[in-house]
Amino acid sequence: MGSEIAVRVNGTLPAFSDFGSDNERAGEVESNPAMKVNTSCSLIIHENGKPTKHILVDTGNGVCNSVKQACNDLLAGRCVIDAILLTHSHPDRIDDLSLIVKEFDNVHVYCTQNCWNDVIKKFPDLQSIQHTSVEAGKTFEIDSVRITPVSVQHSNDALGSVAYVIESEGRKIIFGWDVLTFQNPNDPLLKGADLFFIDTFTYNPHPETNHLSVLQAYDLLKIWNPKEAFFINYSGFADFKNAENPYARVPKKPMTSDELAAQVMSDTIPWGYGWNERVKVASHGMVWRSTKQIEFMSPQFSEDMVKLFTEQNYVFSIKKGKKALEVTAETDIKNISYEFIKYDVESEGRRIAATTKGGFLAKPLQMLLEIDDSSDPAIVKIKVGGGTNIKMIDQDVSYQKDIHVKRVHADRLRDFLMKLTS
Repeated sequence: MGSEIAVRVNGTLPAFSDFGSDNERAGEVESNPAMKVNTSCSLIIHENGKPTKHILVDTGNGVCNSVKQACNDLLAGRCVIDAILLTHSHPDRIDDLSLIVKEFDNVHVYCTQNCWNDVIKKFPDLQSIQHTSVEAGKTFEIDSVRITPVSVQHSNDALGSVAYVIESEGRKIIFGWDVLTFQNPNDPLLKGADLFFIDTFTYNPHPETNHLSVLQAYDLLKIWNPKEAFFINYSGFADFKNAENPYARVPKKPMTSDELAAQVMSDTIPWGYGWNERVKVASHGMVWRSTKQIEFMSPQFSEDMVKLFTEQNYVFSIKKGKKALEVTAETDIKNISYEFIKYDVESEGRRIAATTKGGFLAKPLQMLLEIDDSSDPAIVKIKVGGGTNIKMIDQDVSYQKDIHVKRVHADRLRDFLMKLTS
């Protein structure tokens, strides 16, 4: 099977106080407790399918529990942290460090000396743990993994702040959040990464926040040209200040995760060369793999409903209502809802054709869902379009998506569809 690198996003948020209140972004965070984890990633190296190395980047609030959730899945029971890299010493990057030291054995922390001095001031009990001071521009190795700290400017009370460039198995992965400026943005080391996580605290530039913005990140990514980049650490609260500025780019308020993803998609489509597929918004729990890119979320099943997730974590759901089959399709722009009053399940649950009621002037809509389980992962092919019968569906397609699921989940989906007719 060879080697593989996986990167799990443990959390995506800056300090929780950075969201303000009475705005949609703050409401999204407060209403989703599982999402309340400060920005952090785990880099895991697998050899022949087994995890052999786990490097954790930053240990802010909620990170310990998030990492423990991955122990039985991504880490396959190897609940070990081989190294911790700290970008700087702000509370939203170190708050869970003491807890992690208690929960995990033989923790070894790597950070700049300025950062470590601040850590010890906050957690005096940690003076005895393994620690190695690192310097910006000086590469060090953990076994065969090459790690180079890169000097960044964040804020006056975060001296010694760095981003990390990690090179292993022929791949280059960069973790660069909590950054106002990269000291040398033309450094060749920053160019051509396989994966780049970049700070995007606001949409419009707000240097007073000591962070990069989405618009600034676009300019940097065009220089660095990574194969794939994820925006992370978004607050958006300072964008309220742009409401009174007629020259500011929209939006002029904090965005929810879905709104930010839709905005980034619309921004990058005109760039061409597939940039809209290369630049995305990181989500909590997301896993990137060097061999197969984004890992698809498992479907969610209940007695009368199933939810399927696309690679961007948008949802396609089917629910058996009292009088109709209720279908919702979340896209990067909006949600679409349908009610199909007639439906037929065929091919042992591998195919369902459904029709809406239509109206006096409106044509009925047709839905065709087919499961191709000839390989693993299986493919769920969904198409919704206008027409008086299923053969006319291609004439006016309003929604179309291929969703990858594990074969075991495809079998459960077939069982669910078969029960719709009972």
